[in-house]
Amino acid sequence: MLRDLIQKAEQGSTDAQYELGRLYRSEQFYKYAFHWFLKTAKQGHSEAQNAVVEMLLLCRKKTSGQGHTASQNMMDKMLHSIKETQRTDETTFYQIMETAEQEKIDLEAEFDNRLGHIRKDWGIKELEAMLGLTGRNDSCCSYDPYYSPHYNPDVFDFEMPSPSRQQYSEELKKKIKEDFQSPGIILATKEITYSWEYSGKCQVLMLVNKNIYKTPLHYTNADEYFKRFYNEIRRENADRRDYIYLIYREKQGRLRTLSECGRYEDYFVVEIPGEFKCTDVSFGNKAIRQIVEHFKKRYLK
Repeated sequence: MLRDLIQKAEQGSTDAQYELGRLYRSEQFYKYAFHWFLKTAKQGHSEAQNAVVEMLLLCRKKTSGQGHTASQNMMDKMLHSIKETQRTDETTFYQIMETAEQEKIDLEAEFDNRLGHIRKDWGIKELEAMLGLTGRNDSCCSYDPYYSPHYNPDVFDFEMPSPSRQQYSEELKKKIKEDFQSPGIILATKEITYSWEYSGKCQVLMLVNKNIYKTPLHYTNADEYFKRFYNEIRRENADRRDYIYLIYREKQGRLRTLSECGRYEDYFVVEIPGEFKCTDVSFGNKAIRQIVEHFKKRYLK
């Protein structure tokens, strides 16, 4: 349970401190993640040391100056040198600690300050890494391609036109600046009766965060569930030339989320029994709210 993990971390367990850092990073609480990583890294935890170096590298500046003090500029130069060697081992960590001590730099305060000033020249891969969005290909153009405001009937997966990559970059920067967190439970709709305006009937799904709620004995990861759905459409209709809405109608609709979720691998799918009208699906719906609240009480860690 989360409370037990925090208690163990505060009592000095390095394993608990590292796991708490991982949890905070997965939920995009970077300030707290860095705090616990640094705390356990100082006690010799090698994986935490790597995490500290990686997070600092993501916040480095490309050149000196830019309003920094001389000591901060020295830290930037050192981080840039580390980036060139691609080293994130124990030696690199102690090199950073030594420089911070000599220059009287509070690493936690420094990291927190840099979070609020994201460099304009950050690459998309660096931004994705900061948000924990690993494994995405170079055609991805949306933080959450399955979220309904981003819905594009001509696009199934993470494959979106290259002109939108700049918008994607700005979207990622905004997420970091706002310390955006995906909800613990996200509602999704899987159409049963196709309607272009999402006014038909649907099955309702809960996407549940595995870091917050206990997983049932048998479950399906959300990333596998969504990719399987759209990849089947792609595979079955690879040679078709007719309008995409006809394909969706034959497939009995679309699958979409009602809240943004960047890391689908952190979620599992729970199917809510029954049929609902798409326009009635929300946490305000009495039947859905009761099911969600019951689930929270039973499965909260």
